[in-house]
Amino acid sequence: MFERFNEKAIKAIILAQEEARRLGHNFVGTEQILLGLVAEGTDIAAKALKSMGVNLKNTRLEVEKIIGRGSGFVTSEIPFTPRAKRILEFSLEESRQLGHNYIGTEHLLLGLIREEEGVAVRVLENLKVNFSRIRKQVLLILNRSETPDTFNKPTEGRVFEHFTEKSIKAFMLAQEESRRMGHNFVGTEQILLGLIAEATGIAAKVLRDKGIKLKNVRIEVEKIIGRGSGFVAIEIPFTPRAKRVLKLSLEEAQQLQCFSIDTEHLLLGLLQEGEGVGARVLENLGLNLSKLRTQIIGTLGKTFQASDSSISSVALTSESYKKVDVPCPVCHFQNSASATSCASCGSPLTRNSTTLDALPPGSKLLAGAYTVGKVLGQGGFGITYLGSDTQLKSLVAIKEFFPQNCRRQGSTLTFAGTWTQVTFLDAKQRFLEEGRTLRQFSHPGIVRVFHAFEENNTVYLVMEYLRGKNLAALLEEGNERMSELEAVGCIQKICKALEVVHQANFLHRDIKPENIIVTEDRRIVLIDFGAAKQYISGKTQKHSTVMTPGYAPLEQYAQQAKRGTYTDIYALGATLYHLLTGEMPVSATDRAVGVELRSPEQLNPNVSQQVAQAVMQAMAMKISDRPQSVGEFLSLFSSEIDDVSNSLEQLDNLFRNLVSQYHPFAEYLGFKKSEEGFTVSYRGTGDVQYIQINKEGNIIDDTTMGTIRSLRMFVIGAALLGGVNQLWNNWE
Repeated sequence: MFERFNEKAIKAIILAQEEARRLGHNFVGTEQILLGLVAEGTDIAAKALKSMGVNLKNTRLEVEKIIGRGSGFVTSEIPFTPRAKRILEFSLEESRQLGHNYIGTEHLLLGLIREEEGVAVRVLENLKVNFSRIRKQVLLILNRSETPDTFNKPTEGRVFEHFTEKSIKAFMLAQEESRRMGHNFVGTEQILLGLIAEATGIAAKVLRDKGIKLKNVRIEVEKIIGRGSGFVAIEIPFTPRAKRVLKLSLEEAQQLQCFSIDTEHLLLGLLQEGEGVGARVLENLGLNLSKLRTQIIGTLGKTFQASDSSISSVALTSESYKKVDVPCPVCHFQNSASATSCASCGSPLTRNSTTLDALPPGSKLLAGAYTVGKVLGQGGFGITYLGSDTQLKSLVAIKEFFPQNCRRQGSTLTFAGTWTQVTFLDAKQRFLEEGRTLRQFSHPGIVRVFHAFEENNTVYLVMEYLRGKNLAALLEEGNERMSELEAVGCIQKICKALEVVHQANFLHRDIKPENIIVTEDRRIVLIDFGAAKQYISGKTQKHSTVMTPGYAPLEQYAQQAKRGTYTDIYALGATLYHLLTGEMPVSATDRAVGVELRSPEQLNPNVSQQVAQAVMQAMAMKISDRPQSVGEFLSLFSSEIDDVSNSLEQLDNLFRNLVSQYHPFAEYLGFKKSEEGFTVSYRGTGDVQYIQINKEGNIIDDTTMGTIRSLRMFVIGAALLGGVNQLWNNWE
């Protein structure tokens, strides 16, 4: 994503990392991004914040009040937290909505205030910032600017806008190398160190094949330029030779007909510059720069008309480079030549491995704007694919209207069976309306739609790709029911999302565990707005009879009936019922003929009377007996909700702060309280692994088989035990 960032936005991100180091934290969270935007000082975000009375000093004080200081030991590469990553995603959306083809500090700030659960928003609230006013201020400053599209504006010194994420990571690591050696500059030698430390790009692979190691390069660099004074400024400038390397890397990319500058182009630029310390280091380590250049181009599998007179054209000549990696059409991960599916996202790499009726992997939509990958799911009305935005190189979910009994002729959809032209067009229009409905909402608890369009005689919705599972699947995998704490916490978050829907005069009409996703970063998201419809309060309207028995109230079974927010309240109560009891509620039609709906506390004695009464009132058969709004529903167990919210927030902050001191991959870890004690889980590239620790601190289950990872996790678990005992009694 960083390749779309302009120079000011990149500077803000680098300053955010500096703020993390200053506080001794091993992560960049929403609060560090805020500090980076303020510290940048000259761009739109900084100006808008300054107009609201926000400065670096008062922001730092508020951040430290909330999250405190870390251990002081900070790793060289600082990862982004899931919420910080979500701000980057939001900033991309804000840029799109404003019609910009770059991401600047203004988009980062607009994305930041959308992430309502981050520390940054709490900091701004403590500083009495009005979010509506700050958004208007950003737009006002943008409108005053003669050329707000700074991405396309040729400004001297703007070097980051054409670089890939790997290249920008190499730049950041180059700055780290400068700090490590106490230098106040980034030269060609630091760029070389950054390319090697990045480790995954073509430059690092080629140098690794040549036996070039980071340790040896560091030794050679120190021999040539020595160590600095030790005092390093926050912002480290590029030397003239380093800037020349960046300029030459652009020329190399253009000659290779590439649209962005990757690590291989940087290395080629460094070799072409030829007189910097970086080139001298490579020569000292025994490399022939001309041969190295030839090998890099050979690795790319290109025929290259070199600017250097000693090379007229270069083709693949080495057997070791004939086995070119196979790029995934969806996520662009480089797979081995023999791979049949992508090792990163799982999409098929061959066109003959498709699901029946699905588009072949690699299919292009909207003139190549989107690429179709593997099938994520298929239902009665559509197929959902993993896909990618080919311009922005980001993963998306693509939902295709594909009803049962329809057929595909080539890529074009045709109706068959019981479908007529009228019914098919009507259903297709309703599917398109789902996309239009969702595009109206901007809330972390509502699945986001980026684009809705017609093609192939059908409709496609391009949506955010949610990594996670729905509540129904989680219930099946677990104990078939949730604790009251977890269940009420989930419903509280869905209520906040549903309030946004209701304020726009829409009803969801199909709330159930299958339509609530818990993502890997613990967002609770309401999905599937296919049944959503606008309503007029108090009016009788004609509705399609879309419902799920057990979760739909009686009025939803009739075409002519009054419906309102109370219709969704019934489904909310029914969903909470299922989470607490592990059983689907009795349908409203069965209840109408005398079948009893047992109270949740009868099925689960751990459910409190207050929560059980709230559920039963929400599921009242008579509309007038139900809460009439989401707020009224929450007020039925407000003290319970407040306790849950406060406890979860304390736990979440405590967990994140402690974990960040012990483990560089905090985002892959989860923490949960159980009857036996605590469970710390790790989700890496494979299956979830976990350790269970009892209240005394002893391991009672370990699926990691005593590996080094389990030792790390034990340290984390022990730290958590020391920190959360104070909360334990509040949860009994």
